[in-house]
Amino acid sequence: MGKRGPKPTPTAMLAAHGSWRSNINKNEPLPEKRLPPMPPGLTEIAQEVWATYEPILYNLGVLTELDGLAFEQMCTVYADWVKYKDEILKVGELVEVRNAAGDVMDIKIHPYAKLKVKAQEQLNRLLANFGMTPADRSRIVIAGSNKNKSKVEKVT
Repeated sequence: MGKRGPKPTPTAMLAAHGSWRSNINKNEPLPEKRLPPMPPGLTEIAQEVWATYEPILYNLGVLTELDGLAFEQMCTVYADWVKYKDEILKVGELVEVRNAAGDVMDIKIHPYAKLKVKAQEQLNRLLANFGMTPADRSRIVIAGSNKNKSKVEKVT
Protein backbone atom coordinates (compact mmCIF):
# COMPACT_ATOMS: atom_id res chain seq x y z
CA MET A 1 0.00 0.00 0.00
CA GLY A 2 1.25 3.51 -0.81
CA LYS A 3 1.97 6.23 1.67
CA ARG A 4 -1.05 7.98 3.13
CA GLY A 5 -1.90 11.63 2.91
CA PRO A 6 -0.56 14.44 0.77
CA LYS A 7 3.07 14.65 -0.25
CA PRO A 8 5.07 16.57 2.39
CA THR A 9 6.24 20.05 1.50
CA PRO A 10 10.06 20.31 1.28
CA THR A 11 11.64 22.10 4.22
CA ALA A 12 13.22 24.73 1.95
CA MET A 13 9.76 25.55 0.59
CA LEU A 14 8.34 25.80 4.11
CA ALA A 15 11.17 28.14 5.12
CA ALA A 16 10.60 30.25 2.01
CA HIS A 17 6.93 30.55 3.00
CA GLY A 18 7.93 31.60 6.52
CA SER A 19 6.21 28.57 7.99
CA TRP A 20 6.82 27.60 11.62
CA ARG A 21 7.02 23.99 10.38
CA SER A 22 10.26 24.71 8.48
CA ASN A 23 12.29 23.61 11.50
CA ILE A 24 10.66 20.18 11.80
CA ASN A 25 13.10 18.15 9.67
CA LYS A 26 16.60 19.21 10.68
CA ASN A 27 18.13 16.28 8.76
CA GLU A 28 16.47 16.74 5.36
CA PRO A 29 19.02 16.06 2.62
CA LEU A 30 20.11 19.20 0.78
CA PRO A 31 21.50 18.51 -2.70
CA GLU A 32 24.44 20.56 -3.96
CA LYS A 33 23.45 23.44 -6.18
CA ARG A 34 24.71 22.15 -9.52
CA LEU A 35 23.07 22.11 -12.92
CA PRO A 36 21.78 18.74 -14.04
CA PRO A 37 23.33 17.60 -17.33
CA MET A 38 20.99 17.51 -20.33
CA PRO A 39 20.17 13.84 -20.86
CA PRO A 40 20.79 12.23 -24.23
CA GLY A 41 17.82 11.28 -26.37
CA LEU A 42 15.62 14.32 -25.79
CA THR A 43 13.58 15.39 -28.80
CA GLU A 44 14.34 18.76 -30.36
CA ILE A 45 11.39 20.39 -28.60
CA ALA A 46 12.37 18.88 -25.23
CA GLN A 47 15.94 20.14 -25.74
CA GLU A 48 14.62 23.65 -26.43
CA VAL A 49 12.54 23.56 -23.25
CA TRP A 50 15.55 22.30 -21.28
CA ALA A 51 17.85 25.01 -22.66
CA THR A 52 15.27 27.74 -22.05
CA TYR A 53 14.15 26.90 -18.51
CA GLU A 54 17.21 25.24 -16.96
CA PRO A 55 19.06 28.52 -16.23
CA ILE A 56 15.89 30.24 -15.04
CA LEU A 57 14.94 27.48 -12.61
CA TYR A 58 18.53 27.06 -11.47
CA ASN A 59 18.88 30.77 -10.69
CA LEU A 60 15.58 30.68 -8.81
CA GLY A 61 16.98 27.87 -6.68
CA VAL A 62 14.36 25.27 -7.61
CA LEU A 63 16.55 23.13 -9.88
CA THR A 64 19.57 21.13 -8.73
CA GLU A 65 21.45 18.20 -10.18
CA LEU A 66 19.22 15.88 -8.17
CA ASP A 67 16.12 17.29 -9.93
CA GLY A 68 17.35 16.36 -13.41
CA LEU A 69 15.06 13.35 -13.82
CA ALA A 70 11.93 15.29 -12.85
CA PHE A 71 12.98 18.14 -15.14
CA GLU A 72 13.60 15.67 -17.98
CA GLN A 73 10.09 14.28 -17.48
CA MET A 74 8.64 17.78 -17.62
CA CYS A 75 10.49 18.59 -20.86
CA THR A 76 9.48 15.26 -22.43
CA VAL A 77 5.82 15.56 -21.45
CA TYR A 78 5.77 19.11 -22.85
CA ALA A 79 7.23 17.85 -26.15
CA ASP A 80 4.56 15.12 -26.29
CA TRP A 81 1.83 17.67 -25.59
CA VAL A 82 3.09 19.87 -28.45
CA LYS A 83 3.14 16.87 -30.81
CA TYR A 84 -0.45 15.95 -29.94
CA LYS A 85 -1.63 19.56 -30.14
CA ASP A 86 -0.06 20.05 -33.57
CA GLU A 87 -1.61 16.84 -34.89
CA ILE A 88 -5.04 17.85 -33.61
CA LEU A 89 -4.67 21.24 -35.32
CA LYS A 90 -4.08 19.39 -38.60
CA VAL A 91 -6.80 16.73 -38.42
CA GLY A 92 -9.30 18.05 -35.86
CA GLU A 93 -10.47 16.60 -32.55
CA LEU A 94 -13.15 14.37 -34.03
CA VAL A 95 -12.82 11.29 -36.25
CA GLU A 96 -15.56 9.92 -38.47
CA VAL A 97 -16.04 6.16 -38.22
CA ARG A 98 -17.23 4.78 -41.56
CA ASN A 99 -18.60 1.44 -42.60
CA ALA A 100 -17.42 -0.57 -45.63
CA ALA A 101 -19.74 1.42 -47.90
CA GLY A 102 -18.17 4.69 -46.73
CA ASP A 103 -21.16 5.89 -44.74
CA VAL A 104 -20.48 7.74 -41.50
CA MET A 105 -21.58 5.47 -38.68
CA ASP A 106 -20.20 7.36 -35.70
CA ILE A 107 -18.08 10.32 -34.68
CA LYS A 108 -15.44 9.77 -32.00
CA ILE A 109 -12.78 11.81 -30.29
CA HIS A 110 -9.41 11.53 -32.02
CA PRO A 111 -6.97 9.40 -29.96
CA TYR A 112 -4.47 12.28 -30.01
CA ALA A 113 -7.07 14.54 -28.38
CA LYS A 114 -7.27 12.12 -25.46
CA LEU A 115 -3.46 11.87 -25.30
CA LYS A 116 -3.19 15.67 -25.38
CA VAL A 117 -5.52 16.00 -22.37
CA LYS A 118 -3.59 13.34 -20.44
CA ALA A 119 -0.25 15.00 -21.28
CA GLN A 120 -1.65 18.37 -20.23
CA GLU A 121 -2.70 16.96 -16.85
CA GLN A 122 0.76 15.44 -16.33
CA LEU A 123 2.42 18.66 -17.45
CA ASN A 124 0.40 20.76 -15.01
CA ARG A 125 1.55 18.56 -12.11
CA LEU A 126 5.18 18.70 -13.26
CA LEU A 127 5.08 22.47 -13.78
CA ALA A 128 3.76 22.85 -10.23
CA ASN A 129 6.77 20.94 -8.88
CA PHE A 130 9.03 23.68 -10.21
CA GLY A 131 6.75 26.63 -9.35
CA MET A 132 6.11 27.31 -13.04
CA THR A 133 2.49 28.44 -12.83
CA PRO A 134 1.29 31.76 -11.38
CA ALA A 135 -0.60 30.00 -8.57
CA ASP A 136 2.41 27.88 -7.59
CA ARG A 137 4.77 30.85 -7.82
CA SER A 138 2.53 32.85 -5.51
CA ARG A 139 3.25 30.28 -2.79
CA ILE A 140 7.03 30.73 -3.03
CA VAL A 141 8.87 33.48 -1.20
CA ILE A 142 12.62 33.69 -1.65
CA ALA A 143 14.38 35.58 1.13
CA GLY A 144 16.34 38.59 -0.12
CA SER A 145 14.83 38.43 -3.60
CA ASN A 146 14.40 41.54 -5.67
CA LYS A 147 11.08 41.63 -7.56
CA ASN A 148 12.57 43.83 -10.29
CA LYS A 149 15.52 41.53 -10.86
CA SER A 150 15.27 40.17 -14.39
CA LYS A 151 18.84 39.04 -15.05
CA VAL A 152 18.98 35.30 -15.52
CA GLU A 153 22.25 33.69 -16.42
CA LYS A 154 23.26 30.08 -16.87
CA VAL A 155 25.71 29.23 -14.14
CA THR A 156 28.10 26.39 -14.89
